[in-house]
Amino acid sequence: MKNDALRKNQSAYYVSSHLTGVFSIKDMSEDPLKKGSIGAGLCLKKGVQTVVVLKREKKAHFTRSAKNDPIILEQVKIFFDNRQVPLPSAASTLEALKLFAELESLQPYEIEIYHRFDVPMGAGYSTSAAGAIGVVFALNDLLSLELSRETLFQLAHKADLFSGGGLGSVLGLYEGGMVLRTKAGAPGVGTTKQMVNDFPPDSQLYIISFGSISTKKVLSDPVRRAQIIMKGDELLKTLFKDARLSQFFSVSEEFTRYVGLTTPKIVVLLERLWREEIPAAMNMFGESIFAMATTPQEKNLVERLGFKPISISFNTVQRIDTVF
Repeated sequence: MKNDALRKNQSAYYVSSHLTGVFSIKDMSEDPLKKGSIGAGLCLKKGVQTVVVLKREKKAHFTRSAKNDPIILEQVKIFFDNRQVPLPSAASTLEALKLFAELESLQPYEIEIYHRFDVPMGAGYSTSAAGAIGVVFALNDLLSLELSRETLFQLAHKADLFSGGGLGSVLGLYEGGMVLRTKAGAPGVGTTKQMVNDFPPDSQLYIISFGSISTKKVLSDPVRRAQIIMKGDELLKTLFKDARLSQFFSVSEEFTRYVGLTTPKIVVLLERLWREEIPAAMNMFGESIFAMATTPQEKNLVERLGFKPISISFNTVQRIDTVF
């Protein structure tokens, strides 16, 4: 979409990204609102911008079977960075659309959804969760439903869960900031608290990314799941008792070493940072690293290695007035 003011049939939202450093799977409940993960992560001031466009369909071609459905998929188009993608490629967005349509029929509309990504997809930044949140917030505006923030986040949580995109990112984004997810589930069910930033005031968070790792593939491996649960539970007990940001980096580093998902590029960079005693760990899940540099020398090193500075986001969902 070109940069322009929004029209009446359009709504747009910016949603922060979120990275997880350590977690444990808690998905045995039959209730999707109680499924998820406990863990710890950071919300970031780069994320996903989403525009939803509703065009009332005037063609009288609804079939009898379609009349019983709240949405007609043939009338849905989804775009990533202005490129139309097959619907299965946008699983969490499509799930969010279907779940919303159970509340309010979207059948009369042609629907266009545009996502612009300021962080890499599939690289451990919860873009699936951010996209789903943007969709439900925009639809709530366009249909004047006045659903609560908690209800909208619960829809996004289920969409991310059903699509296999994530387990706890939506709860993290609901809280914002430096988040401990202390009880699994959707907002309103799961619980959170903030970590305390004990790094010096002039410290700087950095990120770097090289590629994607499939969350669904990792979480479907029973051996890997067992490893994550055992080590995640152990490390999170420590972090919940000592909720400092420096402790988060420490347990995330240990979790990174234990889980063993690092690629050669990630190993080389992490070993370089750890030799210099720079706190750093791998995003869960993505071929990405987050690091905290304090001194000018540390900042110079991580920047020379290709890292980019980024800030923590506490206001994770914002309505925007222009399209991209």
